[in-house]
Amino acid sequence: MLLVTFCLVGSSGTPVRAAEVPKTVPPLDPATVSPALFCEQEAVWAYMLVHLPAVANAVVMEGEHRGFIDIQVWRRERDNQPYNARVLENHLPLAFFYTADRSWNPYRGHPALRARLEAVLDFWCSSQHADGRFAEYGPENWSLAPTSFGIKMMGETLRLLDESQRAGGPTIDPALHQRTIAAARRAIEALLTHPSLIAHGKRFSNQYTGFWGGALAFLSVHEDNSLRSRLTERVREALPALSSPAGYHYENNGCDWAYVLGTHRNNVRHVWNYARATELGDLIVAMERPWVEWLAYNAVREPDGSYFTLNRAIETRTGAGGFDTRELPLAEQIPSARAFAPTVDEHRAQLQARRQRLLETWPDVGPLTSYSPHAFADRLDRHPWHPTAAERAAAVAQLPYLARDRFAHQRADDRHPMSSTFVRRPDYYAAFNAGAMVAAMQRYGLGLLWSPKMGTVLQTQSRDAGPWGTAPAGGRLFEASAFQPAIHVGGQPITIEPGTNDLPGGGADQVVFTYPLAESGQKSVTFGPDHIAVKAVHPGVFTEHLPLLMRPDDELVIEADSVRLQRGDQMLVIALTPDVEVEMVRTEVRHGPFRVVRLTLTAAESLDYRLAFQTVAD
Repeated sequence: MLLVTFCLVGSSGTPVRAAEVPKTVPPLDPATVSPALFCEQEAVWAYMLVHLPAVANAVVMEGEHRGFIDIQVWRRERDNQPYNARVLENHLPLAFFYTADRSWNPYRGHPALRARLEAVLDFWCSSQHADGRFAEYGPENWSLAPTSFGIKMMGETLRLLDESQRAGGPTIDPALHQRTIAAARRAIEALLTHPSLIAHGKRFSNQYTGFWGGALAFLSVHEDNSLRSRLTERVREALPALSSPAGYHYENNGCDWAYVLGTHRNNVRHVWNYARATELGDLIVAMERPWVEWLAYNAVREPDGSYFTLNRAIETRTGAGGFDTRELPLAEQIPSARAFAPTVDEHRAQLQARRQRLLETWPDVGPLTSYSPHAFADRLDRHPWHPTAAERAAAVAQLPYLARDRFAHQRADDRHPMSSTFVRRPDYYAAFNAGAMVAAMQRYGLGLLWSPKMGTVLQTQSRDAGPWGTAPAGGRLFEASAFQPAIHVGGQPITIEPGTNDLPGGGADQVVFTYPLAESGQKSVTFGPDHIAVKAVHPGVFTEHLPLLMRPDDELVIEADSVRLQRGDQMLVIALTPDVEVEMVRTEVRHGPFRVVRLTLTAAESLDYRLAFQTVAD
């Protein structure tokens, strides 16, 4: 009988017999780690460090699912299944702490951590389809997201392991290392060539941009000029299909704020670490510039500068009412992006505040609720850049609705025809959305109403939380369905064209939208010089819904012929015709400084109302 003794090598280079390898990763002894060791940029990892043992020790070490991370801290509970390769993406934090040469990291080269990292990598390789794809929602659900984000994380894990090996630091089993490299290469090849992955990326752009940074991380330690060239060319070919001519990146074939301001933004931040000053980097800047222009029309800045409110009614997947500031990774290259970013001083203050909280609360970092590998891929900022206060102010001044006080601008898609028209007058700025429904949650019509002094006063919510529009008695909102309005500017008909267009005469003339309410009614919305007039005609009793945004100190006054929303010395006046019944409901929907208040107007046969802004003294 041949007796084989298996050995691991610790970070010190001393062999460790398998029988001596600790079975579990020990809990962190906070007395041995001073929070002062974390620099400002590293404080974000303190939480991950404290909870590393719980995640690492959840790796299954025996049986058919050996290597599965059996703890629900990354994907949804129902999706935390062995066939879901996305659960395995937490190999990245395991690899980070196994290799990180930091004075606050006691787990560098730890044998138990190595054993569990190796188990996860082995399971990841075994989970791969022969053609390079991975599964997520079923045992054979070979799809884009687990393959693309799998490479986003695995590219970084392999970079860490290869750089550690070259520097004489902790390593893993050489055969497994090579097997993982080969599996990653197969996945990248699939992402560049597999028809189903490419087709899916045209619908869900964030899933296709997900692997770009990981592929470049992989190439940073496994240089392959042919693969690098093919990646650049694939990105060049893909770009026209990832974004609408209106400017948004496709998410479920439409616009979704949360995915693009979250996941896609992080993808761009990740890839920019490697693509800056390259041909691929130039392509990414070209991709993001129209998106930032689209955002500039759809995100209105509140007068105090503390919040941006979104034209959210068109969102297709998730929900986002607005945001305060948002780091856009290409703000150095795209000046208009600086309007939304924290300044360099604000960013520094945020880092200092986070580190100060760590110093004050250590070792209490909060309970383990989530553990995301994005904390390592997306926090890798090799080229951090933030605008000065003056640079941001200059960008804010160039936001379309602040740079000009008279225009009508339209942006339209042609994949699933829809349009957003933006009307600016000295007293107000409004968005009107219409077209095909690509998601049941969308709501069309008047999406946003803002004034330069008062800020946002009306915002249509997606789904039924607070839509704007007309509904028959006991029936469904008409604007919850597709419609294409007739548009006239100064009495002249306008044809909706894909792309971005300033409407001729839109700066001075009335802009009128007219569309049917089912088969027997009609509605018109007229954007005038100082007011918006709405007229709805429909048989029988019907209701009109207005989703108002109220701040805590706002006052809403309902009278026989009007409704007034007062904010400081400014107010929105909704003038009504007689015999209109008014009801107000404060919903539970909140975002930023606002609560959504649903105003319902009940009328019979016809309804006319006007929206205008006034100063209280008027």
